[in-house]
Amino acid sequence: MLKEGIVTEEKRNSPTRRLGHFLLCAGLFFLLASASAGMRRPFPANARPGELATKAEDFVGTWRARFKDKTFAVLKLKKDEGSLAGAFAAGDINTNEDGDVVEVVSEANGEQDIQSAKLADGKLSFQVKDEDGPTEFEFTLSDAAHGRLKIMVPPGGPKLNPFAMIKDEAKP
Repeated sequence: MLKEGIVTEEKRNSPTRRLGHFLLCAGLFFLLASASAGMRRPFPANARPGELATKAEDFVGTWRARFKDKTFAVLKLKKDEGSLAGAFAAGDINTNEDGDVVEVVSEANGEQDIQSAKLADGKLSFQVKDEDGPTEFEFTLSDAAHGRLKIMVPPGGPKLNPFAMIKDEAKP
């Protein structure tokens, strides 16, 4: 019932309206839950969704992390005698208190060889050594062209969220 353009309390709390709100909220919840579950479960290019990336070939390629059209991390992976090898280059970034990148101070440069690469449970773990010592990384795939690179920050270190990585397109 409308009185002077205002919906009455009776109309606002009708069972049909409440059911509609419930179905809308439930649909959004399941849509978001299924999308986020897909992002957390890496899978190879030829696999069914939910299947872990278990082969080195799934990770091979050049992967880049970008912020506002600036590349701040580059991971180059190749297969070498059955395992993965490659190099990593990083630039300087600034993050906020939540661990998100807010600025790229300098773009990726100065490649370092990756070491101790191990693929287990859908994660590629490796180290990069520089003048400050070794830094540990974990790289997981979301799909054939997208992944997440996590820098394993030591306890007490700054909060740093994983970086979205996008694979370069294959060149013919």
